Amino acid sequence: MVALAPNLVEEVWGSGRPPRPAEPIIVLGNEFAGKPFSEKLQAVRETLTAKKSPGFVVSMLDEIMWLYNIRGSEYEIRHFTS
Repeated sequence: MVALAPNLVEEVWGSGRPPRPAEPIIVLGNEFAGKPFSEKLQAVRETLTAKKSPGFVVSMLDEIMWLYNIRGSEYEIRHFTS
């Protein structure tokens, strides 16, 4: 990767970029996550090997959080009912 000038992310956000979250990341226990992240990573590796794939990119935040059993507090949880 090569840094670009100007920083395109900063150009898109401008002065409206929200502050970084102040709360720590939470690591979920297996009782909530279903299985340890090491087992999830092993399953991904096995699938990649079976498909003869050299790798893949995980870029969506919800996928990263699921894979590593972590959660943040930057979004307020809202429950909707009809």
